[in-house]
Amino acid sequence: MSVGAIDFLHRRRSPWLGWCLLAIGAAALSASLWLDQRWTAERAHREAVARTRDEAMQQARRAAMRPLPPTADQRRLQRIASQLRQPWLPVLRVIENITEAPVFLLALSIDPATGIVQLDGEAPNFDYAMAYAQLLDEEGLLGPAELRSHELVTEPGTGRATLRFTIVTRWSAR
Repeated sequence: MSVGAIDFLHRRRSPWLGWCLLAIGAAALSASLWLDQRWTAERAHREAVARTRDEAMQQARRAAMRPLPPTADQRRLQRIASQLRQPWLPVLRVIENITEAPVFLLALSIDPATGIVQLDGEAPNFDYAMAYAQLLDEEGLLGPAELRSHELVTEPGTGRATLRFTIVTRWSAR
C-alpha cells in the first residue's frame, strides 16, 4: 500500500482538462443567458403585438357598437314608420268591395294622422250615393260615413245627368 504524501511546499498543478471544462461551462452558461434574454425579448415583443392587436379589435368593436347618427332619410322613415304599420290594406279592400257599378269612385284621400277618409264619387242619382254611404257604415272598419256634399252634373257630350258626391268617414285601426 502506498501512503499518500502531502507536500505543502510544492504547488500542485491543475490539469488542463479541468481548465478546458471550466471554460466550456462558462461559455455554455453565457450562451444560455444570452439566449434566455433574446427569447424573453421576442416573447415580450409578441405579447406587445398581440396586446396592440386586441386593443385595436376592441376599439373596432366599440366603434361598431356605437350607434351612428341617423341620416336624413332614416329620420324621415322613422317619422312615417307608424303610418306604414297602419292597416291600409283592409281599408282599401272594404272600399274596393263596396264600390260597384253604377257608383264609381273618382278620388280617394286618406289622412293617417287624423284617420279621415274622403271619397269622391259619381252615381246616377241621390239614392245610389246614400246607399253607398250606408254600405261604408255597415262594414265596421269605416264609420260613421257622412255625405258632405253632392251636386248634379250634366255631361256635355251626352247630356246625361249624374250626381257627384263627397263622403267623409273615419277609419279605425283595429
